[in-house]
Amino acid sequence: MDRTSFCRDPFLRTSAYNMATWAVVNVLFSVPNYALAAGAAWSPGLLGTYSLVLFASGVALSAVHERRVGKLVGPAGQALFPAGKLWGPLLLIGVVGTVSLIVTSRPQFIQPLWLLVVGSAYVIWGVATSFRLYQLLGGVLGVAGLVVLALQETRPGAVPSVLGLHLWNLTMGGFSFAVAVATNRRYLWIAPAGGRRRD
Repeated sequence: MDRTSFCRDPFLRTSAYNMATWAVVNVLFSVPNYALAAGAAWSPGLLGTYSLVLFASGVALSAVHERRVGKLVGPAGQALFPAGKLWGPLLLIGVVGTVSLIVTSRPQFIQPLWLLVVGSAYVIWGVATSFRLYQLLGGVLGVAGLVVLALQETRPGAVPSVLGLHLWNLTMGGFSFAVAVATNRRYLWIAPAGGRRRD
């Protein structure tokens, strides 16, 4: 992957900023799960409002990143891979799966589900664009998803595994944020020849 190809791809070039944003959102999503595991479940109203605000904030910041990156590197070109056609169905699977797990009183499986969904997306995207860093990220998230899945009790109403929540924060939070910074540093935050780096 060269910088020109990365910067012209309308999906790749904003992906790291979006990844960093959602890494923070994902850590914040674990807060009510820690409360649930500690026996202090939030009320449905508070949980719903909190989740909606987090989701809306992530979506709004993604739109900001589109404009920011456009000013940084110029107009987008042709995508190396139609990532929207990949992420759309997979995110729909995640949403439907989440609702199904909530309805069936199995919230402990929500985070393993998302680790597997997002991990699969990054592996496919990384392979399709020959972007090894995203292949690595997807592989780590997928393996973490299987581990976190194995840590859960299977009975309905069981609380999420605390160790599983730690692994979620380590991978969907910390590791994803580190990959985002590394990606932007390599492909976007590069100083023009003879000039200062733009940010």
